[in-house]
Amino acid sequence: GNISTIHSYNRRKVKEEDVPKYGKAVGTGTLIIGISLVLRFIVSFWSEEIMGFIILPAVIVGLCFMLYGQIKYNKGIF
Repeated sequence: GNISTIHSYNRRKVKEEDVPKYGKAVGTGTLIIGISLVLRFIVSFWSEEIMGFIILPAVIVGLCFMLYGQIKYNKGIF
């Protein structure tokens, strides 16, 4: 429920009752991107060809979660 690490202009229109939902949406997106970077590092020991198949979809899905939370709870990107 603590969204203080998100830029103030990205969270200024979020209603108090939507703060936990907004935090979960943005946090889930960040977590997906972070896990993909860790997996990319681990997989790079075996095959560099598969790295693009891990990173690109995860970044797209993670950004979709973040944009969903941003648009739904902040009523826009900024």
